[in-house]
Amino acid sequence: MPEGYVTFLRRHDGLVFNGHVIYAATENKKRYTMGFIEVNEGLGEGDDRFVFYGEDDITLYAQDRRSRAWVALDRPSLDVVDTFPSFDAMLAKILRQSLEWLTL
Repeated sequence: MPEGYVTFLRRHDGLVFNGHVIYAATENKKRYTMGFIEVNEGLGEGDDRFVFYGEDDITLYAQDRRSRAWVALDRPSLDVVDTFPSFDAMLAKILRQSLEWLTL
């Protein structure tokens, strides 16, 4: 588990904001947060190449288990559309993007 994600969970245990989601430690239906384990069991079924940490309407945010790269994936095809040097950089991009969508 990446340290940045663990730190995030200690402070926020998941995020649902403006169409963007960072998965919580466990599912919480009252807060509408999806759990890390539950999501990965569902999305990874039949293909365990990626570990998923978040999403928006068209993108899944993950780590590639083979290359260890942090990636943004096109939701339907799982094609890599962006890469990040770390979990923290990926999280920063998600948060920036969610705030940008407020101004549109």
